[in-house]
Amino acid sequence: MAAGVSCGITVADGVKLKDCSACHLVKYCSVKCQRDHRPQHKRGCKKRVAELRDELLFARSLHAVTMGNARSVYFRCRSR
Repeated sequence: MAAGVSCGITVADGVKLKDCSACHLVKYCSVKCQRDHRPQHKRGCKKRVAELRDELLFARSLHAVTMGNARSVYFRCRSR
């Protein structure tokens, strides 16, 4: 069950928890909870955001290369 990182409040307590807007790994019940936890969370959050960005860039480049090869094969076949 999801719980607020700093305060331990859970979804069962009737509070809508909000994800960290950068890494989406931790949940907070309030802005105060987020601010209190920020010093502990900052380094890991930045690392995870960098990993997510790298994964996205790799996936995009892989997709572009795959699509590029498929197009060149298609055009070679049609030109014969």
